[in-house]
Amino acid sequence: MTFERVAVLWLGAFLLSGGSCSVSRNAKHRSTFSVFSHAAGATGLHRSPKGNWWVAELRGRWLEHAWGLGVMARPGLVKLVSFEKGVRSAVRGFAMGAPDDQGRFLWVQEHDDEYEYHVHASDQGSLALSPPAEGYWFFQSAHHDQRTGCAVVVLEQPVVRGQRHRERIWIASVDPVRLTIKATTTLDAALPEDGHTGIIGVATAVGGTKRGSGVFTLASLPMEDSTDGAFTLTTLSCETLKPLWKAPVPMVTEDAGARATVEHKVWENRVFKGVRVAYTGTGQYLAVVYGRAGLGTLRPQTLSFLDMATGRVERVDASQALILSYCTQLVAVHGRDAVLALALPKVRNVGDFVDTFFGVYEYALQGTAVGQVVDIARSTLGPGWERYRGIQPHAIGSLGGKVVLAPVSYDAIPEDFRRDGSLKSDPSPSPGDDEVTPWLAQVKLRGPSHQDSRVRVKEAASWLSTLPSKE
Repeated sequence: MTFERVAVLWLGAFLLSGGSCSVSRNAKHRSTFSVFSHAAGATGLHRSPKGNWWVAELRGRWLEHAWGLGVMARPGLVKLVSFEKGVRSAVRGFAMGAPDDQGRFLWVQEHDDEYEYHVHASDQGSLALSPPAEGYWFFQSAHHDQRTGCAVVVLEQPVVRGQRHRERIWIASVDPVRLTIKATTTLDAALPEDGHTGIIGVATAVGGTKRGSGVFTLASLPMEDSTDGAFTLTTLSCETLKPLWKAPVPMVTEDAGARATVEHKVWENRVFKGVRVAYTGTGQYLAVVYGRAGLGTLRPQTLSFLDMATGRVERVDASQALILSYCTQLVAVHGRDAVLALALPKVRNVGDFVDTFFGVYEYALQGTAVGQVVDIARSTLGPGWERYRGIQPHAIGSLGGKVVLAPVSYDAIPEDFRRDGSLKSDPSPSPGDDEVTPWLAQVKLRGPSHQDSRVRVKEAASWLSTLPSKE
């Protein structure tokens, strides 16, 4: 199916749903978003409180395109960038959330050996992480929330492999200034299938409204011995990692559209369902999207907002507008109780599945629950519709009431969308591109780590092969 055919079909569905859009032609449409050319190739964007500095992480799909590396335990490239000053610095590792307004940021890095992790600060200092000694631990996620000071690193260790998988989760709360450990804890959980892909907001999120009030939330599948098929949200205090509340993910029946929580079979949720989680721009509410999972994205069925302190459900939506949207990545709308959903499903095209940009949606606690804020339909954009395929992002953000798009590559961006010509790359980013090469040299990267021939990788693979496929 061609991109044009997909867009036309999607537009028809959107109009039938009663959806509307506030923009009608190119100039007016472009006022709803900004193209962040310096962040080209990013699979995650994290903004400072004022939005003058951003951390752009090139991992996930970028690693897959660049090196053919699909395993998310591999570190990528973390860049400090701004709209005005371009790329300030870059390091190899895993992003750990937002920078501050002076450009200081944290990241997680492996040193000489794979699977040994250290938290680093861009100004100075590092902290070695020490999970339990037995077995191998793999990177799952990391967060640093500037509002609350909450900084956490999450590692996972498989316990049972295969479709009935189960993991041991090790969580470390870090003082982001002193680089010391505040608390650690270990949980047993079954991560959502997409939780192993590196997509932002799949399994973990941090929120809170003021300094010291930070919370950490983990979304998990039902355990194999559970009779309740619901996904579970477990929320801990960032300061102590002690439990605050646990609640099932609200789910609405597919045919009723009513506010009725239902039970699903454990197997159905493990194989066909997924979640995305993110705290809103105020940090007060957790947005949760539940729906059908496939090829790295969700077809939403239920949108809910829960209070960060109590887990109380404040809103549930299962409208037609929600069901017709997509949710690949979920990020906060700065300063508002709302989140943005990147719609980037893989669509079959000439026998293959291709990332296809369908726009950006806003999910809000108040007012209209679901609205499209970036619409790339032909009828919306007029004659310039086809040019907008060049700004297809793998990551989004929020700044000054606009959606920030990080295109998959600089070279594909139409000339008049570019902020400057200082960065170059091919349509598929690779280590040989001008955009990337100087920074890889700076961090002394001599080809990708985690190669199958390396000793630690062989040892980890051997250890994984000993794990049971069921208990």
